[in-house]
Amino acid sequence: ARARAQSAGRMVNSRALVDPGCHPELPGSALELGGVAERRRQTFVVGLQVAVLAVIWWSAAVVVTLYIKDVLSPFKGKPALFPHSFLFTGVLNLFVAAFSLLFAQLARCVLPLFSGSAPNACTGGGDSPARTAVATGGHEQVPALERRELGFLVIVGILQGIELGLTNKSLSLVSVSVNRMVMACCVIFQLITAILWGLESIGLLKWFAAAFLVAGGVLENLPCSGEPHGFLGALCGPDERGGGKKDAADTMLGWICIVGSVLTSSNRWAFTQHIFQRSPPTSALRKMSKIQMLPYITPGTSIICLVLALALEFEAFAELPLKAGDLLTPVLVISLSVAALTVCELRIVHLSAATVMVILSVVHNIPIIMGGVIINGDDVYRNQLLGFSLCSAGAALYFAARSQDPPTSSQPSDREPLQGESPTAEY
Repeated sequence: ARARAQSAGRMVNSRALVDPGCHPELPGSALELGGVAERRRQTFVVGLQVAVLAVIWWSAAVVVTLYIKDVLSPFKGKPALFPHSFLFTGVLNLFVAAFSLLFAQLARCVLPLFSGSAPNACTGGGDSPARTAVATGGHEQVPALERRELGFLVIVGILQGIELGLTNKSLSLVSVSVNRMVMACCVIFQLITAILWGLESIGLLKWFAAAFLVAGGVLENLPCSGEPHGFLGALCGPDERGGGKKDAADTMLGWICIVGSVLTSSNRWAFTQHIFQRSPPTSALRKMSKIQMLPYITPGTSIICLVLALALEFEAFAELPLKAGDLLTPVLVISLSVAALTVCELRIVHLSAATVMVILSVVHNIPIIMGGVIINGDDVYRNQLLGFSLCSAGAALYFAARSQDPPTSSQPSDREPLQGESPTAEY
């Protein structure tokens, strides 16, 4: 009886500590104050995690771009290690898929330990995900893929292979800085593609975004050779432009490859939106993450790269065995970096809103350009900086306008990064 009385007394005292009626002089209950403090702490922890993941993502993107440039093009008088972009992309993609799947499995096993839950996502049979349902984060179950959905993923892989091959080909022709600046301006093609496919309407904010993107593209491609005067000279800056006809031809071909890559990327994204719009919410496509789609996308990517290599780089197959030892380190570094940035992207999407990912995607061109200038010694001229600034502002305006569009059945949740805000592939 004495023990029950003491227990009841402790309950009354603890209730008095948290009951606002027992403390009328306090502005709010201790529970409310504790809840606010806990929310602030959680917000700080999430913000810190996103910041760390963004730094890892951007660092990996710099490593990937500079390494690919070093492999595919001559540098400071040294010949290119392996100047065959399509075959290199096909081989690289196989390693990227393997490391991405490994990183994803590690993340599913390790992250639950920090949240205090059991890593049950690591357990289960070894059946193929095409035949059985697989776990996504240990909770939702992904149904088996239908034949039509499997064909869609193979087509996505083919488009991605063309896109990646053209992107890497452009890196063998133009500097890293020029490549990223042109990429920033080519967001205009994404806007046009979305409108032509009927996926988006165009409003005032998107018209402003298009104007910024077009103006930036024009500025970046001003005819600044020779000694321009007047207003053109002020835009071009005082720096002299070197290079002969071959450099001009390579630059033009590099621009064509970048535009072709972005057009392919935009149509891949639009095709994905079109298919998702017609897929039920319970289908495998709507529930699978990008990592889970990799085993089905990778074959199409590698096959189309090998076909293009056979058509355009036939001599590369004879050269590959001779350069295998030299290529091993770059391929491993690039593959690990791409896998790391892919997992970081997925984690950022999971932790934050889609708007945060959009901002980070727009800004991440800046460290890549800085890496090209500092490490590779790229020349960046005044008109290019002005054009890149306008293009970045236009891209930010466009993505902001798109985030305000009314939701449709084709728009994904934050955990469907294949349909993410920035459709351009990373490597």
